[in-house]
Amino acid sequence: TVNMGSGFKAVYTYKWDPELVRSEVKEETKDDLPPKSNVSGWYFTNYEFVDGTAKVERVLAGTTDKMEDITKFEGSKGNITIYFNRYDKSSGKHLAGVNYSVKWTDPQKVLIPGDKIKMNYTLKTITNKTWTPNQQTVLFNQGMGMYLKDSNGNEFFKTDFSSELVSPKGVDKGYKANDKKSVTVNLGSGFKAIYYYEWRVY
Repeated sequence: TVNMGSGFKAVYTYKWDPELVRSEVKEETKDDLPPKSNVSGWYFTNYEFVDGTAKVERVLAGTTDKMEDITKFEGSKGNITIYFNRYDKSSGKHLAGVNYSVKWTDPQKVLIPGDKIKMNYTLKTITNKTWTPNQQTVLFNQGMGMYLKDSNGNEFFKTDFSSELVSPKGVDKGYKANDKKSVTVNLGSGFKAIYYYEWRVY
């Protein structure tokens, strides 16, 4: 409760959810950062994991029946399992869902102009009931956005596969020192792994 005086308050209400677990995804440390170099390029600066864990209540169309969509994960950076399932609110019956694992490797820590971004990616469905994994992509925010592609030329992923992902062309140079770019790994179901880069001129 933020008491702002004169009768005004901002109240943030929390509810305990025993199903949620603390993320085991670790942030990068200074030891993980690329060493200083005398080559101008995009240098990795930090990593962010966007946690898509959620519990959303919905009403079944044309009825008053309530459903609950539960999204959660387990695992750590580079190897997580995502659980995305729908249950009947009153009975707890499992109505639909999909559980899938994603494994990926970090992109390069230094990207010199002309370098293509490369990483390995594996999507595997563990169990599913009606649903399939949500669409996944890897995007570098250069120009209109540059999607990495698998060995078959696909840039949008919804079915099981394992492949090296490669950008269709090399990265451009920055316009000025400290320009920012990022590689966003969209893992589906609201989860993302984001690698931030900074342009350094030497």
